[in-house]
Amino acid sequence: MDFFGKLSAKNKFGMFEKGKNNNVVNIICGVLLITLIIVLIICLVRNDKFSNQKIKNDNNNNLDNCDVIMFDREGCGFSARMKKIVEDNNHMVGDMKVCIIDMTKHTELTNKYKVTGTPTFALKDNPNVLSIGFKQLDKVLEDLRPSNGNHGNHGNQGNHSKKDVVICGNTTCPFCVRAKKKMEELGIDHDFVDSGSPECVKEMRERKATGVPLILNKKTGTHIIGYNEPEIEKLKN
Repeated sequence: MDFFGKLSAKNKFGMFEKGKNNNVVNIICGVLLITLIIVLIICLVRNDKFSNQKIKNDNNNNLDNCDVIMFDREGCGFSARMKKIVEDNNHMVGDMKVCIIDMTKHTELTNKYKVTGTPTFALKDNPNVLSIGFKQLDKVLEDLRPSNGNHGNHGNQGNHSKKDVVICGNTTCPFCVRAKKKMEELGIDHDFVDSGSPECVKEMRERKATGVPLILNKKTGTHIIGYNEPEIEKLKN
């Protein structure tokens, strides 16, 4: 029995049956089978190439090779500027390697590190140590090295402010500077605390602030996110 005969003997549907009436059907089925095999091979090859290309283009996101994670977000101007600074510095902050990831595409990590806005830097091995907002790399390094006991030189450097009104921000943020200047003009007694300090990191997480300045009114337990001049003026009352 030849090859087609064996197939016909086991095939309930009579595929590849011998006979003049089935020659056309056999040819069509054979062509379809060969085509299917070719398509499967092409898909497997292309998928392998795509995977390799993705790894190649995404190699900075391999967390095994980095110490710090920078959370980026498309459309955030300050995040784009911060990303450029990091890239120009060969993905380094001090002696620590930085991986840049999109917070909207890596929600599992975003939730793990409780990131609410960009740019945010996090120590990979310690989700409680963050540097939030746009700032120079030396300031980011200060935030990520809590053992230094220094969280920037912008106003109150301690872990907790003693005043009723607190601005969580940094001096490289123009809206933070405007908020501070406005309060000084209004004579509002306040503390300006770096956004990377433990106090501000905690407050930003709890209030789900997506940017700075975050202005806290400890007397009333209320807060202002962003530069809002009418709301700032109410703090004087």
